[in-house]
Amino acid sequence: MNIYKTSFLSFTSTVIKTISLFAINKFVAIIGGPSALTTLGNFQNYLAIIYIFSGTMYQTGIVKYVAELKSDFEKESFLNNFIIIALSQSLVITLLLIFFIEDLTSLIFFSDEYKLVIGLALISLPFVVFSILSISYFNGTGKINEFVLTNIFASFANLFLVLFLGNFFGVLGIYIAFATYFIFVFFFAFRLLNKQIKNFVFKLELEIELVKKLLVFSIITISSVFISNLTLISYQRNFELSYVTKLLFWLLAGSLELISSCNVFHNNFSIYLSVTNSF
Repeated sequence: MNIYKTSFLSFTSTVIKTISLFAINKFVAIIGGPSALTTLGNFQNYLAIIYIFSGTMYQTGIVKYVAELKSDFEKESFLNNFIIIALSQSLVITLLLIFFIEDLTSLIFFSDEYKLVIGLALISLPFVVFSILSISYFNGTGKINEFVLTNIFASFANLFLVLFLGNFFGVLGIYIAFATYFIFVFFFAFRLLNKQIKNFVFKLELEIELVKKLLVFSIITISSVFISNLTLISYQRNFELSYVTKLLFWLLAGSLELISSCNVFHNNFSIYLSVTNSF
C-alpha cells in the first residue's frame, strides 16, 4: 500500500480514537463525577486482565506468525486455529468466572449492585477475543484498510453506546456499554474476514505445534498487560486505604484516572508516529 495512504489511514484512526476517548471521559465525568471515572478505570483494568487470559494474549504472536505465511492455504489454516483457540479459551474463562460473579462485582465496583454489568462482560468474552485477534490477523496479513477500519468502528461503537446508554441509564448504562460494545465489533470484523477469505471452511482441527509457539510468544503480552493494569489497580486500592474521607479518595483517584487517560492519548500518537516512521 502507498506510504501516504497508510500514513493517512493510521493518522485518521489515531485522531478518531483519541477524540473518542476524550469525549467518553468528559461525558463520564459529567454524568457520574470523579467516582464514576475512577470506577470505570478500575473496571477497564480488570477487564484487560480478564481479556488477556481469555485469549487476547495471542495477539502479538498472531501478528508475527501470520506475517511469515506465504500461501492462502497456510493463512486459512492459521485462521482456523486461532478461531478454535479464541472460542474455546474464552468460553472456558466465561464458565469459570460466572460462578464468582458476586465476588468479581464486589472486587471491581466495591459493591454488588452491578452484577448485570459483570454478567454481560463475561458473556461478551468470545466476541471480544475474536474481534481483537481479527485485528491482529489483519495487521499480520498487511490488510491495513481492514485493520484501520475495524479500529475506527470499535472507537465509534464504544462512543455511541456510552453516549446512548449513559443518557438513558446513567452510570449503569456507561458500564454496560464498555462491557458489550465488542459484540458489534465482532460482526463488523467477521464481515471483513469473510470478504477476505471467501472459500474458508471451518474445521475442528487444532495444530498443537502452532499453539505452543503462540503460548511461548504470548508471555510477553501477558507480563506487560498484567503488570501495568495490576499497578493501576493497586494505586487505587492504596488511595482507598490511605484516606478515610470518601470524597477525598474519589477526587484523588479521579485525578489519577485523568492522568492515566492523558497517557493513553500520548501512547496513541506515539503508536501512529512509530508506524509512519517505519516506512
